[in-house]
Amino acid sequence: MSALALTALVRGFLDGDPAAARALAATPRAAAVAAVRRCVVRAVHEHNQFAVVAAATVAGLEADLATALAAIASGADVGATLATERAARAARLPSAPPPVTCASYAPTLQLDLLGLDPASLRGPVLDVGCGPGALLVVALRAAGHDAHGVDRHLDAPGPWTRELDWADPAVATGTWGTILSHQALTLHLLHHHAAGAVAEARAAARTFAALAHALAPGGTLACVPGAPMVERALPATFTRERRPLPDELEAALAPLSRAVGEDVAYASVVRRR
Repeated sequence: MSALALTALVRGFLDGDPAAARALAATPRAAAVAAVRRCVVRAVHEHNQFAVVAAATVAGLEADLATALAAIASGADVGATLATERAARAARLPSAPPPVTCASYAPTLQLDLLGLDPASLRGPVLDVGCGPGALLVVALRAAGHDAHGVDRHLDAPGPWTRELDWADPAVATGTWGTILSHQALTLHLLHHHAAGAVAEARAAARTFAALAHALAPGGTLACVPGAPMVERALPATFTRERRPLPDELEAALAPLSRAVGEDVAYASVVRRR
């Protein structure tokens, strides 16, 4: 079954369509469960990008989905089974927080804000939090760069993109000439730090440090916003530079600076000696 056809069945299942639910129940169970789980978690993050969906929550969702699909496959009442699964899902997921949506940015704007010249980018390039469409990765590859991307939600994972949570150690796999993250990794690190979500903030900080150490000698890690508390923790084998942001973005980041108690409204450029 194609990814497009599977996605259509998942959407039908979540919308309560009995025919789609029966068809999904007839597909390989692990693939069906994973597809529904990805769709559910993505919807949570599209509503609020900072919402935390814990590993235990994901495991519970998968167990509920497997039970529902097995029941439908064995001939159980589809409407009642879907209603039971939907109620269990609502009970497991975080209560609806205020919407904080993600945005997609033009590749040229991202590079400008990060203070990077596309003509002099050192490869290979890794975009952490590349967005569902991996727009910057696509643009850089079209310009001849060996560019790759990681994001927790991708429209179509391919040979140059990986669907990974930013806290996954595999994000920092490989050796890179340039690693960049525009309003992704460090934005989440700072939000969780300000909110007192210690585990999530520490996971993002570990990812930041691992990415720095994944740089080749002379390589660059560039992020917006800055994350001074983790930049300071890097060893002397790294240099650190702050580059100014446009006034409107600096103003937009001012509340976050106040929340964490120090200035974060800058582009952070870390280089490995």
